[in-house]
Amino acid sequence: MEEKQNNLLITIADAFDRGIINTEDLYKTVDSMKRKEILKQHGQSKWQSRDGRYWYVNIPDTNSKRGRRQVRRNSEEAIDEVIYEAYSGIQKQNATFREAWNLWRKVQDLDVSDNTICRYKDDWKRFFQGTDFSRMDIHGIHEKEVRIFLISRTKELVLCRKAVKTMFSYISRVIFNARKEGIIEEDPTEFLKAKDFYHHCTESETDPRERIVSPEEMNLLFSQIYQDYLKKPRYITPYAVEFASYTGMRVGEVAGLKWTDIHDGRIRICRFERFNEARKVYEIVEHTKNWLIREMPITAEMKDVLERVKAAEMKYGFESEWVFSDATGRIHTNLINSCLKNKCKQVGINAKGVHAFRRTLNSEMKSIGASTATAAALLGHTEDVNDRYYTYDVATENERRALLEAATGRLHNGGNLSELTSLTN
Repeated sequence: MEEKQNNLLITIADAFDRGIINTEDLYKTVDSMKRKEILKQHGQSKWQSRDGRYWYVNIPDTNSKRGRRQVRRNSEEAIDEVIYEAYSGIQKQNATFREAWNLWRKVQDLDVSDNTICRYKDDWKRFFQGTDFSRMDIHGIHEKEVRIFLISRTKELVLCRKAVKTMFSYISRVIFNARKEGIIEEDPTEFLKAKDFYHHCTESETDPRERIVSPEEMNLLFSQIYQDYLKKPRYITPYAVEFASYTGMRVGEVAGLKWTDIHDGRIRICRFERFNEARKVYEIVEHTKNWLIREMPITAEMKDVLERVKAAEMKYGFESEWVFSDATGRIHTNLINSCLKNKCKQVGINAKGVHAFRRTLNSEMKSIGASTATAAALLGHTEDVNDRYYTYDVATENERRALLEAATGRLHNGGNLSELTSLTN
């Protein structure tokens, strides 16, 4: 039964993605599945009168001495409704946080990717599995219980702010869904915010320079990459690394780039590759991370690397619809990131992923006057994300000195204290 239900859920998810059913249809389908399951478990307790006029059922009743009461209806459909209402009510009344989580997941999983479902499972194990909180009746979870759990779990697991925000978000979403389903009436998280618990977090100090690539590091990396071009001409992956440094594209977007996406002096970024954790396969997703197609003008450096990789692939018979491919086919994201990290190790610098190129390119554009809107549009994220996570100080010491001298010169009209002192003597 469970296998059939899982297959049905997959079919529903596919229909939802194709636009065959809408959200309202989805909720009706889930409710129908829930109804059938309850009637299967408890419908055997109904019976029909000998003359066929009525249907009967004994349902739970806490006010009765026997704990049950008999209900009569004129039709089987009406008695099924009584059974559903009675036993779905019991399920709601006795719902633990774990059961409320499962109820939220039942619909939520239909609207997310396989990787997100895997993350839900991993996060449940990390944050909630085996805790008293997961076994609590959801009616007994008040603000105090949420506070105690969040504080104790944050300290026990030595969580950072991002993890606490994630854990709090799960609790809020499960509680919200329980209210929507009519299981509870009040929200114990209504007056709480994730940031209320940040002072209990343990934050590791990360040097901002580790998140970008300095000019000196870039020179070292490219020297090593050019050595690969000479010594290992059939090794195509370094071309993808070089290309990523010029474009700031996500590694999945680089792996998913086709030759047909390059035309009229522009690169059309409209898909990406991801690894499906559930099925353990790489798959192409025919949209970008934020679902917006963007176009990037081709610079001289981009054009040069594209011509070189095309020539190499033609020479060794690696031609395909994908821009970066070798004897095995499309070059996957893990190979591109691994290549860059290996180059870092070979030249003696801290390992960096392709995402470091995105931060570096964005920061360089901002430092020479690009607006946040322009930089964000080129890289494919929002302006808020651009300012928060992609803008770093990339100025050299000489550039900072020149900025300070220019600023103090304007403040003091080009003079300084020593000059003024000499004039008074």
